Amino acid sequence: MKTQDSKIKLKLYLNYQSISYCRLTKDRTQLFHHIEAKLLYLSRRTHQDIQSAVAFLCTRVQKLDMDDYKKLAKVMGGQFVQGSTRYEK
Repeated sequence: MKTQDSKIKLKLYLNYQSISYCRLTKDRTQLFHHIEAKLLYLSRRTHQDIQSAVAFLCTRVQKLDMDDYKKLAKVMGGQFVQGSTRYEK
């Protein structure tokens, strides 16, 4: 569990170098923050394995770009939240 968490964190931090810098629109920025808040709730309640990735996304509040949006999509994708079938009480 710890090694997977470290790998996720490393990918998010090292993947920040981007050639194309494209700012998000106001609508996408609002959507980003809306989904980010939901992921923060999930990371605290049921999916502790995504806490470091969500914490990194929470630091990206101003000047969002497409790279940040792709990172959000990666956290939401089948690799983390969508593909999870376990249920914890």
